Amino acid sequence: MDTSDAPSASPARFSDLYKGDKVASSSNHPVQHATLPEMLYSLSSLTTLCEIGLMSAATSAISELYQHILTHLRRVISADDACLLLYHPPQRRFIAVASQGEKLSGVLLDSAIDSAVMEQQAGRGPGETLSTIQIDSQCVALVTLSYNHALIGVVALAVPAGSDLYHERELLLMYLGNIAALLLRNYDLQSEAQKELLEQERSRIARDIHDGAAQQIAHVLYRLEFIQQVLEKQPQPQVLPDLKKVYHTLQNCLNELRHSISSLLPLPVEEQGFIAALKALIDEYTLQHTNMRITYEIDAPHLLPSRLEAPIYRFIQEALNNVLKHAHATNVNIRVRVLTDTLLVEVEDNGIGFQPEQVISRIGGRDSLHLGLSGMRERVRDAGGDWELQSHPGQGTTVKSRFPLAHAVSRLTQRELEVLLLVTEGLSNRQIAQHLTISSETVKTHLHHIMQKLQAKDRTQAAVLAARQGWL
Repeated sequence: MDTSDAPSASPARFSDLYKGDKVASSSNHPVQHATLPEMLYSLSSLTTLCEIGLMSAATSAISELYQHILTHLRRVISADDACLLLYHPPQRRFIAVASQGEKLSGVLLDSAIDSAVMEQQAGRGPGETLSTIQIDSQCVALVTLSYNHALIGVVALAVPAGSDLYHERELLLMYLGNIAALLLRNYDLQSEAQKELLEQERSRIARDIHDGAAQQIAHVLYRLEFIQQVLEKQPQPQVLPDLKKVYHTLQNCLNELRHSISSLLPLPVEEQGFIAALKALIDEYTLQHTNMRITYEIDAPHLLPSRLEAPIYRFIQEALNNVLKHAHATNVNIRVRVLTDTLLVEVEDNGIGFQPEQVISRIGGRDSLHLGLSGMRERVRDAGGDWELQSHPGQGTTVKSRFPLAHAVSRLTQRELEVLLLVTEGLSNRQIAQHLTISSETVKTHLHHIMQKLQAKDRTQAAVLAARQGWL
């Protein structure tokens, strides 16, 4: 793991702690005399959390990493209850994603935690990122999780009454929080890398299908059409029906392959933008199926994370494919809504419907309907979302996907802010370089880092996201 961005430790405080000196902590409580076993315990805790976190990032679900973080921070002060909350910058609120014990409520914590104070702590070094609050006479320690001075979240720990461990191990909690933030960031980066590899593999498969089976089927169809024309001029009644059946079978196979290719190939979202690409997709289906009316509604499109645009597009595309194949619907409604901490995507039709339990129980089988639903579900999960199916015979079908929006935005450096501010004024890379007395290549590097940190797809979106954070 690259630790070049990790905040440096304060040598004086760290060394003083393990020399046995009394040092004032962030809450003005004296730190007790440290011993060699205490030092070994602290080093062991730091190392173990780092090792387990890295293994979780490589092999496990994010929920397991959440639990590892809570377990290790609880153990430091023998806390009975703990809660991990991720920060949602656009709404300046915290969202509980994992908990241990029963006494700490995510809702109460969100209302009790001052987001402005937490953001200030995130900008400090790892030795200044601990505070306490009172909730119903319960003392709760708040361990700030930050990366590159951007607030990622908070771990809340119920401090046992009369415990000396809290005051003894404040610094250890802070550094464990720093490691936890790095592990969460590392998990995000690895997930993005895996998604990129998956996209590359899908592109390879799509090219293989297009250049192989699809081309051969198209050639056979052409030859069959030619033979059919010859036979129509010289009729042979016993051959024509079978020939037409073979032709239609191959035509259906080719259409299926083309649908698969369109689902596998890189999306036009990057070139057209999500809204334009979705409109083009709907227009295509409407032209091909004039008996079906498709409407769509997108709530607050500027709040859609760019990382979710492709998964949402694929989800809607596969849902429309299933409607066309099986639903016999005349109306389809597509809704994309941004809720408090969730992005909800729904595709609803008025088709014939079915019993969901019968289909879900056989997902992964050989039937094409089940494979389509299974593929849709897996794509949603790959993007970190949840999938839901609602249907009833004669009452249509609704498929939903929910994606969490709790994601911290990395703070831009002062130079990156200067570059982005000049971008908003309409300056080119060369003009920005001249204005800041740097090279054009350096400007490109800064822009690349800006796009990565803000997860923006272009300069305009980067400027909007930075303004929304109050940085411009």
